[in-house]
Amino acid sequence: MPWIIRERTSLYKEVVMRLQSTMYKFCLVIGLVMSSVFGLFGVGSAQEIELEEIVVTATKTEKRLKEVPASISVVTKKEIEDKKIQNVDEALKTTVGCATKRTKGLMDSLASVTLRGFSGQGRTLVMLDGQPLNNAYSGSVQWSGIPVEEIERIEVVRGPLSSLYGGNAMAGVINIITKTPKKREITSKFSHGSYGTYTYQIGYRDKLGRLGLSLNYDKKHSDGYVSDLYLATAKTGKKGTEVTGWEKTKSPTGDTVHLLGDKGRNGAEDEGFSAKLSLDLTSDSLLSLGMISRQYRYWYEYGQSYLKDTAGNRVNKGDVWINDEGTSRYFTVSPSDFLNGPGGRAANTYTLGYDHQLNEYLRLKVNSGLTDVIKSWYISPKAKKATEDGGEGEWNNTPSQGVSADLQLDIARLVERNTLTIGTGYRHDQAESKKWGLSDWRDEKSTTDLLYTAKGKADTYSFYLQDEIDLMEDPTQTLTLFLGARYDLWRTYEGMNEDRSTSPSKLNEYQERQKDSLSPKAAIVYRHLPGLFTFRLSGGKAFRPPNIYELYKTWTSSWGTKYQSNPDLKPEETTSWEAGIEQGLLGERLKLKATYFENHITDLIYTITDPTDLKLKKKMNAAKGKTKGVELEIDHTFNQYLSCFTNLSFVDPRIVENPDLPKTKGKQVTYVPAEVHSLGVKIQAGGIKGGISGRYMGKMYSQDDNSDLEKGVYGSYDPHLVMDTQWSYEVVPELKLSLCIDNIFDRQYYQCYKAPGRTYTAGLEVKF
Repeated sequence: MPWIIRERTSLYKEVVMRLQSTMYKFCLVIGLVMSSVFGLFGVGSAQEIELEEIVVTATKTEKRLKEVPASISVVTKKEIEDKKIQNVDEALKTTVGCATKRTKGLMDSLASVTLRGFSGQGRTLVMLDGQPLNNAYSGSVQWSGIPVEEIERIEVVRGPLSSLYGGNAMAGVINIITKTPKKREITSKFSHGSYGTYTYQIGYRDKLGRLGLSLNYDKKHSDGYVSDLYLATAKTGKKGTEVTGWEKTKSPTGDTVHLLGDKGRNGAEDEGFSAKLSLDLTSDSLLSLGMISRQYRYWYEYGQSYLKDTAGNRVNKGDVWINDEGTSRYFTVSPSDFLNGPGGRAANTYTLGYDHQLNEYLRLKVNSGLTDVIKSWYISPKAKKATEDGGEGEWNNTPSQGVSADLQLDIARLVERNTLTIGTGYRHDQAESKKWGLSDWRDEKSTTDLLYTAKGKADTYSFYLQDEIDLMEDPTQTLTLFLGARYDLWRTYEGMNEDRSTSPSKLNEYQERQKDSLSPKAAIVYRHLPGLFTFRLSGGKAFRPPNIYELYKTWTSSWGTKYQSNPDLKPEETTSWEAGIEQGLLGERLKLKATYFENHITDLIYTITDPTDLKLKKKMNAAKGKTKGVELEIDHTFNQYLSCFTNLSFVDPRIVENPDLPKTKGKQVTYVPAEVHSLGVKIQAGGIKGGISGRYMGKMYSQDDNSDLEKGVYGSYDPHLVMDTQWSYEVVPELKLSLCIDNIFDRQYYQCYKAPGRTYTAGLEVKF
């Protein structure tokens, strides 16, 4: 029986969700009011403050967590282990200000993490030990390709950081810091769960004198589930064979469509090896080398038509008609309608770091690396010509390389109460995308003619400066001023595209262009130590240059929509400010945080639909955009056995002005939820650890005019509340058992594709 999810929002569910949201807001407002009162009266004790974690991302220098001039969260290795995280992005699912998207689990090749209402992975810089992971082609990140077992911590800094990191850091920076071996450890993990999903991992870490060594191998596999459907719009009339088995539904924009079949079970596999060497050259200098090599592949199998003739035979080709509530309607179907091709990625990431404390005042840091996407491919069966047994298709492949280098010198206390950071950086990006014809879509080696090519290169040269000035420093309070700026010179060159599928072929070659950008930032941090109170205020500018995909790649989707590149795109810029407070109570067992922010964006690179051709989408510099929002957090540790947290992110991302498409003015920016709320409880008793967490994500739009209002249909981006739970039991110190249930209440929803529903995973971990 064919299926389609229909949204049935009962009055009860609506009341519960509204009540939950109201309670969140009420508790946070009361908490923040109390925090201000207690802060004024100095409740708490400096002696009760636990040792704060040291972070490096917000200022590029080592700072205590509460001293940094930015809104920051840290996900520790303990949290990652306790939550039994399989993919790195999932570790950020309940982090305030983060909107994570991984609809299909391992099968989701376009998983993303975005911050503060900025859509697109390319506007959030993601790094691994200082090496940018945003690929050179589109700025996306292969989140499943980072081994979670090797992560020491993840630092999430929200807000513009182009003053230190340049492009891609408009919304913030996510810095993944790997473990440095300190002792001998051997680990092995195995898990098995729903949809034939399994993972296994083996790792070895050791400290051999001055040499640290870390080796890791892991593999993830899932048979998957049916996530991609085939729907069609009917024509009025009677033509061909009468069929049943169809189902009437809606498109995201409310048009009537009919569900005729699916494209098969979507499975995936990810496998990789990583290594890290760290060498203590002297007591004051450290050299580190890292490498990650990954192979990822997804596929579809057993796609089928739901249509059957009067004799009960399945029908997947030709003209067919249906009796739709007394009205005859017909379709023309083909075996290719129920097919989807495989795809994959092979990539290597290399990192090099050098850290040398030259003397009491000077510290030198060097970070460089290469993100080498050797192969990023997918196959499309050709419409009307492909069947499950073969036939024509197209093979698309886009290798890319991103090289970066950063040289930094910290000058500490050479001048009293002053720490100066100066640095210079370079980044080179290049990518080439090609499309080949295939005589057999099932065989990527059966290439025929080269149909399309697009390529380009980009370089960025930069210099940055930051000054940290202690304006006030006494036993009870501190006041610190941060002033900084970065100059970037970006140029793109050797850009071209050629369409050989037409006769004559169309070759476009583009002139070299360059653009410079100055990104200043100022911030002030006030701390009242006896009152456990912190206040932050900052403002600055950030930018992002267009990537090679946006500049040069034009392509047409399998459903006929053309996505047109724009070689004249300019870098987008934002002017931003934020203010935040943090209050500790009960000896910091209760922590309250609140941040308000605004981003005023100019030349926003945006995809708009051509009003004269709804099948044409163009990349444009929309005139202006604005995002503003609030982030609220509560963390409470009751005792050594029980703790809880909740956080809320409200953001209003709007197109303020867009002369090229006036109807988008005032509309919500696409692919950005206006609300993300999280809550959770953590329990630890003896050898048992566990917790329950939930996340609500608000409605997202895929249409620039926000016309996709339907919920619970294929292609929609539904608001949803999902609860998860993870439990582990330490049998002996060397052996742990675990059980995880995701989507406990089997919430059915779409994030374009159908979400998987409730899933179970059981695991075993051995450590020596």
